[in-house]
Amino acid sequence: MQRLTNSSITCFAVCQRKYGWRYERHIQPVTYEEGDALRNGISFHHGIEIAQNEGIEFAAAAVRQSWAEKPALGDDIRRNEQEVAKVCAMIRAAVARWSDKLKLTECSFEIPLVNPETGGKSRSFMYAGKWDGVAGSRLVDWKTTADPDKFILEKRLGYQFAGYAAGLGAQGLPIHLAEYRLVTRPTIRLKDANRSRKVNQTPDEYEAECLAWLDADPGRLREEIVYLHPGAINGWRWWAWEASKAILEARRYNRWTRNIHACNAWRRECEYLPLCLAEAQGEDPEQLIAERYEVTEPHPELSKE
Repeated sequence: MQRLTNSSITCFAVCQRKYGWRYERHIQPVTYEEGDALRNGISFHHGIEIAQNEGIEFAAAAVRQSWAEKPALGDDIRRNEQEVAKVCAMIRAAVARWSDKLKLTECSFEIPLVNPETGGKSRSFMYAGKWDGVAGSRLVDWKTTADPDKFILEKRLGYQFAGYAAGLGAQGLPIHLAEYRLVTRPTIRLKDANRSRKVNQTPDEYEAECLAWLDADPGRLREEIVYLHPGAINGWRWWAWEASKAILEARRYNRWTRNIHACNAWRRECEYLPLCLAEAQGEDPEQLIAERYEVTEPHPELSKE
């Protein structure tokens, strides 16, 4: 039985064709590179997990090692130095801000997808998820963001929290609210030598500057609470069920429609654009798939690693 997640349903809502490539064909570019914001978020979460158990210096060392595993060339060397120092600063700031709340129990679930009208279970899909941690009746999530206000608005409007509350509730863990620990990504940049500066700013100097930037405004390290209102889980059930029906319909006819407005979302080109362009021009994308793509795990976020 196939698993649906908040990420995969959202992907389908944004672009059915991308969903088809990613979650039906299970393919991804061999040389796929995450954008800086995504890579920073992944590194930050990894660092926070290590800081909880082994301390901040081990976390910083792990972040540096993870970036070193993908060697950079030319200008990218300097850019990587900037991003590593930025992530380390965010981890240090978060650990200092929530020093008494670091220990969390990671939680995950997998539940049947149920028709909210009849109570019948889907024969095709399960719904699964994984969360940073749970503390009592609250879910706790660490997030790096460029815009905390926009992030919280999206969480209040979205269905992720309600779906996770439903999933964990089915496992005997009643959830009443979500606590988001938000760390704003520093907007300052690593300084290069110029007329007023004789030498390049070092990564350590830049990390210290980022830490000072985060400390300068209390709003850059925020804790926001989102409460679970009575109708939220039912709203999620309809959202997930309707999405599952639409996915089955697309699968039945093998018709995954493209959304041209998703081709360059989040300031980067969609990794499946070459395949969609080939199809749009009446060409067979299979040769491109064989040369540039590989079969991967469709839900890496559910990994136990």
